[in-house]
Amino acid sequence: MPQIRLVLADSDQLFLEKFSAYLKNSKTTPFVLELFTNPTIFSQWLERGGAADLMVISSSFLAMLENPPTSERPVMVLCDSHENMVPTGYTLVHKYQPAENLMGEILSACAEGIPGSYRNKRCAEELHLVLYADGSEVLNPLAPSLACVKAQSGQSTFYLSLDPLSDTHTYFNGNNSRGFSEFLYYIKSQKDNLLLKAEACTSRDVNFGVDFMKSRQNPQDMAGLTPSEVKSILDALRDRAVYSHIIVSRAFQFDELLHVLMTEAQKVYLACLNHPLSCNRVKLIAHHFLNNDNALSHDLQKKILCCITMLHHEDQPLSAEIPFEKAYLPFSPYHGHDFFPPSGEYLQALETISALERG
Repeated sequence: MPQIRLVLADSDQLFLEKFSAYLKNSKTTPFVLELFTNPTIFSQWLERGGAADLMVISSSFLAMLENPPTSERPVMVLCDSHENMVPTGYTLVHKYQPAENLMGEILSACAEGIPGSYRNKRCAEELHLVLYADGSEVLNPLAPSLACVKAQSGQSTFYLSLDPLSDTHTYFNGNNSRGFSEFLYYIKSQKDNLLLKAEACTSRDVNFGVDFMKSRQNPQDMAGLTPSEVKSILDALRDRAVYSHIIVSRAFQFDELLHVLMTEAQKVYLACLNHPLSCNRVKLIAHHFLNNDNALSHDLQKKILCCITMLHHEDQPLSAEIPFEKAYLPFSPYHGHDFFPPSGEYLQALETISALERG
């Protein structure tokens, strides 16, 4: 991806120092920065034909310019005073918000202004697909736990829920006001620069080190999602070339998206509970795969590992005849009022299971 030429202009030197340091330390987007604290010097730079992909100027600094840049130029104004003091036509963003949010606003604006669609050289990431056979992860938080296991081992990890009623926010939290709803809009609108737009919509959970997109506000956001759009979502994440592991979570269902997800994944985890009803669901899934004319190929079936979670410490594995490779996860008790992360025993077992090669 090309470097983003960014101008920051603000008389608040401490803010410039801290925010520019945050941008320079970004491991995903290369910024070339020019900083201005003096309005006269900034005006001289403009007169000499100074240009950038985006100029980020505080409203108080803008008010001190005799000849401010026109709104036709790529300018974003950081409001640190009354908005009615800012001339009309500029993109306005509140200055006093988390740096993660500000960077997201900048990336979103740059994605609109930089022509074309850029890609980084992809790293050797693995896509892990977690499918919940009985539709629920309440006693079996396999997908978010897998993301934690990978991230806490020092590997860059992205978590994505493709359920209409996503509960990502119950596991991971971040400051970015953007999320998956906005990214889906970019996907469905076939916008350029999805790589930058994906980064603008990404949050980082500081407790677990997992990157993610915030849960959707409207279940209808997922309505009509096509296989090609799912492919575009995965390609945008991969094109960022910063993740070793991408974890995709979804309740199991037979639809057009299933084949795309299983084809793209290197590892597929079919999650269920050590309970007759849950195991029967897996049998129905297996029956479809093995007998339906539209069943997945044998190579895709070989990717599947059925992960069965115990319901109690004293549980014994059920003698369920499931035609997939099986692995068992221990009972994962809640800790007081906290339901996540699960027990260390569960995480350790999951780490061992996830290290197995399949496919």
